[in-house]
Amino acid sequence: MIENKTLAAALAAADENSLTALANKGLYKRACKDTEGLTAEYTEAEGAAVISVGDERCIIRVPLEKSSCTCLSRTVCRHIIGAVLLLKKEVPEDFQPEAASEAVPEPEPEPSEPVPEPEPEPEKPLLLSGKDTAAVRECVRQTLKQLGGLLARGLIRADASAAEELELAAVQAHAAKMADAERALRNLSAMLSESAERRAAFDAAAFTRMLCSCADMLKSLDKPEITEKELGAFRSEYEDYPGMLVLLPIGHREYRGGTYEGNVYYFLNMDENAPEPFLTYSDLRPAYYGYSRKRLPKSAVWGLGVPLMNMMQSRMTLLRAKLCGIKLSGSNSTQVVSSGKANIDCPQMRRAAVRDYRELARGLKNVEERLFLIRIASLAGFGFNKYSQRFGMTVRDENGRSVGIYVKYRPETKDIIETLEKICRRIRSEGGSWTALVRASMSRGRVVLDPIEFYDCIGEEGGHDFTPDDPADPEDASCAGKLIKIIAELEDALTRTVRSGLGSVQEDRSELIRLLRNSGMTSLAGLAEECFAAAEHYRHHIEAGGEEALLKTAALMKYVTAAKNKLDMISAVCNMEYGAEEEQTEKEDNE
Repeated sequence: MIENKTLAAALAAADENSLTALANKGLYKRACKDTEGLTAEYTEAEGAAVISVGDERCIIRVPLEKSSCTCLSRTVCRHIIGAVLLLKKEVPEDFQPEAASEAVPEPEPEPSEPVPEPEPEPEKPLLLSGKDTAAVRECVRQTLKQLGGLLARGLIRADASAAEELELAAVQAHAAKMADAERALRNLSAMLSESAERRAAFDAAAFTRMLCSCADMLKSLDKPEITEKELGAFRSEYEDYPGMLVLLPIGHREYRGGTYEGNVYYFLNMDENAPEPFLTYSDLRPAYYGYSRKRLPKSAVWGLGVPLMNMMQSRMTLLRAKLCGIKLSGSNSTQVVSSGKANIDCPQMRRAAVRDYRELARGLKNVEERLFLIRIASLAGFGFNKYSQRFGMTVRDENGRSVGIYVKYRPETKDIIETLEKICRRIRSEGGSWTALVRASMSRGRVVLDPIEFYDCIGEEGGHDFTPDDPADPEDASCAGKLIKIIAELEDALTRTVRSGLGSVQEDRSELIRLLRNSGMTSLAGLAEECFAAAEHYRHHIEAGGEEALLKTAALMKYVTAAKNKLDMISAVCNMEYGAEEEQTEKEDNE
């Protein structure tokens, strides 16, 4: 019999609902099964009960959530729930908690007007010192002048030293503690190097967006008061994952491009209540280390004695894991405490698979890209487009909605494209159940998928249902599609300006501005007029520099991006539903 009355009262009040709230339904049922037919062997000391459950020792305290166990779990585990169930049997059924002794009532004070509590003052952001602010503003002005000069010359006239100059600007941004600016400038430098080397991987439209984003960010820092938060952080902040993290390896990819190269590993979080089912670990190194193109470095993390690549067939349980979004940390404090054979065809993988492709578009709301596991019901077509230099395959879900999977040709993606062609031929000839791990993003009103892994071993049973908030409307698709085409023309015009430079003769954009106005986008048309006027002004007043035109271009691109984000999801869902016109690709005859 429990002697401590407080502990006995807590045990008597513990029922299925309260214990499920402490842990979860599954742990409660497991604990009931483990303790069925057992009796409690315990000792009491200092208001707590010490009891053994299986091979573990539990200390049950009041409140019950403060109880502890010798197992590896950092939260309320099945052993604690089982211990409570066993100790509850030691509390008499007729137990009644002692009633509090009646106290002599004190005379009530006379009512008075309530004094309002002062509202807590909002936390003030940390401002930079005058010296640091001056250093940041000077760096901003120099960098904007440099970027304006790059826009004035254009990509076709940028010499080999332009990328090195941007790298030096990134070093100056680092010295001024401008983390976000340094990161953006290094990305621009890497992209400019690809342009100078005439690499197929270079994307002029992406460079234009990055250039405008960097200019807009720098302009926002040119002010008398700057906070530390506005400069960004050099290192991502990782948070402790509560309890044990069980990972199922589901994919791997070599990453080469930009300023880093290495390996990216993909995992499924076996906790189905987690906000994001997929997690990644990036083992990357700066590209200037000059690793062999055939062999990238592979490091051992989480206390493993072997490279992580060697564990990609094993299910792993991590203790003290750290996460930043979906990114796993390689912290030395994180340890793999157990591992076993990985089973890809598990219920968690089946339930994570997307069967309705409309869920892809909904999942990309307010995010640039996201990982998904998709079911492939059928293959509509595949082929390599010689003009866009990319391989494409169109897949359908079980309701006939289609999306495109694309891979841009580069020397490092040649093997990937050959593998995809083999997979497409297998799907076409053999059929079967296929599932793919993909990275989804939006491109001009369509969902575009980047493949990571394909599986032919995951059963079709299971899955989850998806119900869209509102049905697709073909009229919405038509309207959104027309607006996206006009906005795409405007974005292409900006990209051509970045390619040719401000000094080149500018094309006539009056018809494009007229289309913007007739479509109801008058504000966008006004920004476009200001941008093109600034570019024309530079041609006749070269001494003015290119900063003004750069900032006008950045303001216009910011508006373009916002408009695209609003229209993309409407257009993408309707394009899947009603099969809007897709990009023409060369189809192979596989018969």
